[in-house]
Amino acid sequence: MSASHAHRPEIDGLRAIAVLPVILFHAGFDAFAGGYVGVDVFFVISGYLITAILLRDLAEGRFSILGFYERRVRRLLPALFVMLAATLPIGWLLMTPQRFEDYFASLSATALFIANVHFYKEAGYFAAETELQPLVHMWSLAVEEQFYLLFPLALAAVWRWWRGALWAALALAALASFGWSLWAMSADPDGAFFLIGGRAWELLAGGLLALWAARPAGEARQPGLWHELAAGLGLALIVVPMLTYGETTPFPGAAALPPVLGTVGVLWGARQGTRAAALLRARPLVAVGLISYSAYLWHQPVFAAARLTHIAEPPLALMLALVLLSLALAWLSWRFVEQPFRAVPARSRRRAPLFAGAVAGIAVFALAGAAGQSSRADDLWLRMNPDLAPEVARLAAATSRPAPADDGACLFSSDDVDAEWERRMADCHARLGPAIVVLGDSHAIDLMAALAARPDRPLFLTGLTEGGCRPHMPGSDCEFDLFLDYVRTHPGMVARVIYEQAGFYLLSPDGKRQGERALISDLSLDEAVPDIQPNADETAQLVAYLSALARQVDLVWFGPRLEPHVPLDLILRYGCAAPVQLRPNLRAEFSALDSYLAGQAAAARLRYVSQIDMMDLTFPRDLQDCREIFWRDGDHFSPAGVKRFSVRLDPSLWTPDRR
Repeated sequence: MSASHAHRPEIDGLRAIAVLPVILFHAGFDAFAGGYVGVDVFFVISGYLITAILLRDLAEGRFSILGFYERRVRRLLPALFVMLAATLPIGWLLMTPQRFEDYFASLSATALFIANVHFYKEAGYFAAETELQPLVHMWSLAVEEQFYLLFPLALAAVWRWWRGALWAALALAALASFGWSLWAMSADPDGAFFLIGGRAWELLAGGLLALWAARPAGEARQPGLWHELAAGLGLALIVVPMLTYGETTPFPGAAALPPVLGTVGVLWGARQGTRAAALLRARPLVAVGLISYSAYLWHQPVFAAARLTHIAEPPLALMLALVLLSLALAWLSWRFVEQPFRAVPARSRRRAPLFAGAVAGIAVFALAGAAGQSSRADDLWLRMNPDLAPEVARLAAATSRPAPADDGACLFSSDDVDAEWERRMADCHARLGPAIVVLGDSHAIDLMAALAARPDRPLFLTGLTEGGCRPHMPGSDCEFDLFLDYVRTHPGMVARVIYEQAGFYLLSPDGKRQGERALISDLSLDEAVPDIQPNADETAQLVAYLSALARQVDLVWFGPRLEPHVPLDLILRYGCAAPVQLRPNLRAEFSALDSYLAGQAAAARLRYVSQIDMMDLTFPRDLQDCREIFWRDGDHFSPAGVKRFSVRLDPSLWTPDRR
């Protein structure tokens, strides 16, 4: 057996260097903000070892796809099933109904090895919500298993019919995957991160190294200077990104090249006798490497449980203790679950019961996950948490959207400037005169609902609103330009336009990128909101549009509201006594944005009304009382909030200036 196929303790040490930073990253240690690249190291190691085994079996004429899957089942599924079973109490005891349902969806996806697709659709890897999901880390196992579903068969086919093209086939596949990853980094960053197309090249990089090492001269007996250099540089290419990358690093794409190439360098160069091998063969590293799979399985459920029981991010001292607990659970899992299944003598192995058990386990967890997403999931949760039924009812009322304002006559909303909208505009104008039009995104929908709730509202009030639509970032279904054309070609139809949009979309972490609610919501409740500058370019585009509109019709720019961004599950846990305040510096950031926009409006001679001043929101008073919750999420009004805040609107907002 060649050196590449014999057990190499230095690979166990490399596994430790991969898994420990991942764990510390998920624990929240800033020094390891790039620790997530440890997953890429695992991908390369896996591709190298699995391809080496497959090439050996093919060369010796004993390749068996059933044998391959038997090894994968013994290696992965027993420990996985135990971990999945252990996460069920976390959901029962610690999660809100919605998180409970989300957990069950991830449980099914994990059992079916499509967790990467699930989390791709649900949330980004770095979102705060994912830290509360016990199974978010299972995306990487899904990527591996999807790769190994077809790779052994493809490798065997090329070996049999086009063996001379084996190197070219793997290289072309790796280049195609890497090219897709580069493209997706701009077109679909979450897809580049989670999906197999953007990750296969990392596994194939290890496979290419295994193919190189399988040549007759592929393994040098004595390591030389080049091995020392490759291993030393490789370790640097792995460790430096772990310490310098962060959540804002565009990843994977080109940023994944250093750790991937570094892992290839270490696997090739760290031979017995090199300094790198001596380091990686250190007993503590080898010990952690041996339990690395179980350590990876267990750390995230432990961390998620801790975060679900804390309002703010748990203290680092506790998280460090949980790191040690994760390693202890990993050792128990390795010793009493992994080892017994992997150490069965070959003569005693029976595939039929093994595969039957694997299918049964997959089916149990997949069906349990599906059942947890059914209409009975909330009833199940309430039976387990009967004392929280009143809070569930309050939350259900809060998280429903306010009913669309439409009295069948001249109070109505639309997201289209279409024939029906124009017909109603003409009919109502003929009876009541010019309209008051509320224009904007989902925050304007809230404003429209609040105006409609007032007894002194305009008789002819219409909203042209759609969530996600803003003049500085128009979508294909956003109708701002059509509305501008309408008021140009229908003078006198509109008495006033009131424009509102979400404020966080005019903030930017670097002055260039579009803002998003995650700038705030991803922060712990005790974490200060950093200085986030207004986005000058997008504000200028908005001002240009509003100026063009103001030349045609009376316009009021209703400034952004103060957005609390408080997670409502805290209210479920603590009721009306929830100890929730605004994050430090949040009010100051929105006040600064409000002042900036007022200045831009004044420079363009636009009428600007500060919603922050008019509403005078104070928290936690304006978050909830013991009967109702006033927000349906971090920045939108609940139906109760619409009623509460509508009385604070000054009639001058919709009363046209008759001067």
